[in-house]
Amino acid sequence: MIQRFLDSLATVRPWLGDSEVLIHDNTAHNIGLSKAVNSLLSRAKGDLVLLCNPDIIFKASIFIMLDYIVEHPNTGVIPDFLNTDGSIQRTINRRYPTITRILFDFTFMGRKVNKIFPWISADYCYSRVHSTTPWRVEQPGGSCLLLSRRTIDKLSQDGYFYDEHFPVLWNDVDLAMRARDRGIQFVLVPGAKIVHVLAHSTRTSDPRFIQMLFYSRAGFMGFAKKWGLRARIFQLAVFIDIYFIIMVKMFKLIQKRGHVRQETTASKVLDSILYRFRCTLT
Repeated sequence: MIQRFLDSLATVRPWLGDSEVLIHDNTAHNIGLSKAVNSLLSRAKGDLVLLCNPDIIFKASIFIMLDYIVEHPNTGVIPDFLNTDGSIQRTINRRYPTITRILFDFTFMGRKVNKIFPWISADYCYSRVHSTTPWRVEQPGGSCLLLSRRTIDKLSQDGYFYDEHFPVLWNDVDLAMRARDRGIQFVLVPGAKIVHVLAHSTRTSDPRFIQMLFYSRAGFMGFAKKWGLRARIFQLAVFIDIYFIIMVKMFKLIQKRGHVRQETTASKVLDSILYRFRCTLT
């Protein structure tokens, strides 16, 4: 993955002028994404900084981002992300989180209800936005984010760019909330296209470790408490999810169709929900 990233960077770097590339290898020293980015930013010397995950593939259209930020130096700029098949990827950028959006997106029952009201999730991740001109994104994904040094300094007034209380997940959401409070906007420039291999790192990691990072104090629960998102309501919703899964499991067993397969699947889902709830308590 990192070699493909570097190869694609090499195709555009000759036209970037005077630039430096700083990389943190978490396979050698895994200190968490937030701390790694903060450390790299303290060493970066450029007036413009492009934060990148290694799961992106550069295209020449990245220069459109550079042109835009030169004209709008107080704005964070992101590209239009593409899936590997060339289709538009909309799940990485989102609106500001609310407890309603979180419940619909990250609980079992919420996802079921979302099938009846799909516009809630569609609005949350901008899946219905189609524009050929730059448009504002409330919460940008941090996979490819271009910022001026002045904007980085403004976002780092608390002593950090990424809050290290959120070592891997929810750090970009926290950044978006701080940017909102400081009058900093993020803009998606549709002319800039970047291929993004979505969730590569989470697919290769221990699912339980990812759940812990997502739901615990190092993730959503800590974020919710920091920003007043009624963490206890989410905790209660996850608790109710457990009973909902139990009911679904019992119903499927009563049907007696594919008995063993249904019991195994339901047990795995129930185990995942139980572990998720335990994470919200830590």
